[in-house]
Amino acid sequence: FKRVLSGLEGLQPKPELFFGGYGEPLSHPGCLEMIEQAKAAGHPVALISNGILLSEQVTRRLIELELDKLWVSLDGA
Repeated sequence: FKRVLSGLEGLQPKPELFFGGYGEPLSHPGCLEMIEQAKAAGHPVALISNGILLSEQVTRRLIELELDKLWVSLDGA
């Protein structure tokens, strides 16, 4: 992830970084730290989640980190 961030240095405007695609990004133990690093580097950040791991603590942290977009995917009943 650090290599990805360093590869994006100097780009203007800063591209949005999207956490999602395959699996649940919040299941990665370093997800919140990676979001923090991306925001510190000036990138807008979006996250897609199935919502299962959106505890009050995680949600408050995402608010503190000023997450730009949160997508909650609802598949099935």
